[in-house]
Amino acid sequence: MVNTELTPNSKIVARYQVIENKNLVKCSHETRDFLKMKKYDCAFYINGIKYTVEYKIEFDSSQHLAYLWRYLPEGPIVDSISELREDTSLLNYYNLNNYSAKINLDSKSIIEKNDTLIIEQIFEKEKLILVKAPKITKGRKILFQYK
Repeated sequence: MVNTELTPNSKIVARYQVIENKNLVKCSHETRDFLKMKKYDCAFYINGIKYTVEYKIEFDSSQHLAYLWRYLPEGPIVDSISELREDTSLLNYYNLNNYSAKINLDSKSIIEKNDTLIIEQIFEKEKLILVKAPKITKGRKILFQYK
């Protein structure tokens, strides 16, 4: 049985937009298991499935946007929230204005901005949550990291 429910005290720490089972030009690093990833790695395995990261959002302790990691061929570019506020083009491009995400009180879904994303699967060892994201482009998936 697939676990789809979190404990009430869990908090979101990051969001990954990934492409499953694809080798992209923008990712030249060695691919490792998620728990063995190095800071700038752009792809990882979970249960033998490869995920290549397009971008990652890191959250502050209030579960608001703190950093945006964009994975490009020359490596990741990391923008802090203060940098993003100075040049709002990235906030607009990634639809991150007033962005936040948190685990819903029912512990079976995640509230992202005004959307409710149903938890499809929880990878407990990696502390990752795969959600059903109907508005995302085909072939992409959203994973949330929690603590």
